[in-house]
Amino acid sequence: MVIKHALENDLRPINFEVGRIEVELITGANPSIIASLSERLKKWTNRAWLITVSNNKSNVPTIREAQQTEEQRQLDIAHEDELVQAIINTFPDTRVVKVKTKDTDKQEG
Repeated sequence: MVIKHALENDLRPINFEVGRIEVELITGANPSIIASLSERLKKWTNRAWLITVSNNKSNVPTIREAQQTEEQRQLDIAHEDELVQAIINTFPDTRVVKVKTKDTDKQEG
């Protein structure tokens, strides 16, 4: 779970090749995650992985940031829907909190 959390929240992927990954650590991320990730990848793939940390600031989002951006985009689209607008107008305290699409259902199934 520590690796999963770090991959989603603490690392910005910069470059990926087989056996080599370049990442940017977000502010406050534990740098020891790099060694842990390298060890796990070696265990999982039976090959050595070189993981380098870029010191350059990038505009690349973390996985979690990208997910949040997409979720917000889906909410914005939903709010533009005529039926959703009618429901909100009828029930003013209503708010859209999650959007599920047919594509989302297929991915979850």
